[in-house]
Amino acid sequence: MEDWEHTIFVPMKFNRRVLFHTWMWHAGGKDSSDSLDNDRFVQLFFWQAPQKATPQPR
Repeated sequence: MEDWEHTIFVPMKFNRRVLFHTWMWHAGGKDSSDSLDNDRFVQLFFWQAPQKATPQPR
């Protein structure tokens, strides 16, 4: 990753949620787990932001 500028690092923490824009390049970083008991678990969600409502003519 020498061609990329490292701009932020979020350390691992139990029960932490990290949200970011999908256009941002990201990676999981170095894996420091040595067993399944302390391994990293990731759950991904995708949703669209609600659009602004336009007034309907009467």
